[in-house]
Amino acid sequence: MRAIEEGRYLVRSANTGISGIVDPYGRVVEKSDIFQQSVLVGEARFLRTSTFYARHGDILAYASLVATGALLAFSRGSRTM
Repeated sequence: MRAIEEGRYLVRSANTGISGIVDPYGRVVEKSDIFQQSVLVGEARFLRTSTFYARHGDILAYASLVATGALLAFSRGSRTM
């Protein structure tokens, strides 16, 4: 998910667990087996573009919370009349 959020390749090297390469679309390009010593060879490019989330973070989530709160307050106020 982090690769998709940032629109970047993700290369993970783990001492215990799965190592691998994930492309910006979330597809696993290369991976090792769990708890297996291995050498992975793959392609991971440096990208200069950025996603909406990388530029603005959680602003969309916060805006949704504010809008939901406003709609709830409005619906409670109109029900009492």
